[in-house]
Amino acid sequence: MTLPKPIRYLLAPQMVPFVLRALVLVALLTWMTQTAAFESGIKIPLMCANAWLTHKTLALFGTETYLQDRFVYGENFNIEIVEACTGLFVFVLLFSATIAFPSTWKSKGLGVLFGAAMIFVLNWARIISLFYLGSWKREWFDDAHLYVWQGVTIACVTIYWYAWAVRTVPADQPSEAPAS
Repeated sequence: MTLPKPIRYLLAPQMVPFVLRALVLVALLTWMTQTAAFESGIKIPLMCANAWLTHKTLALFGTETYLQDRFVYGENFNIEIVEACTGLFVFVLLFSATIAFPSTWKSKGLGVLFGAAMIFVLNWARIISLFYLGSWKREWFDDAHLYVWQGVTIACVTIYWYAWAVRTVPADQPSEAPAS
């Protein structure tokens, strides 16, 4: 069985540097996100901004909530926006894979920009839907939060990156891995 051309390209020996660059970037950026400066300058403001956006969006849908820092309190359900609610880690993975991939800087920039927008919108929909699900059927919240939305997010980001990578594969690059 012959693998599709994009898969053969990604498995080719010349892709080893890409994988190594991506892993180094993931490690470096993950370490960076754990620093006090990142936490106070980016992570906490991002969590508060997500809580504010959630609060305002719910108000647009006619749902009364009360906002306090990164907590959104509803009539019968409350949520706390934590780091995992920001999409930050999945963005680190997407950013690392995109920047490490052999492509033009313009393509990488557009890939990161549109990927970040997709993660933002997906995450926004996730938080809003989970708030309503928790308000309506609290017993379904944990499974939807931990399994359904995690899976949807991972699938969407993986498909997005793969589609981006396939479109950016240079025409002159070999697509065959050497025969074993």
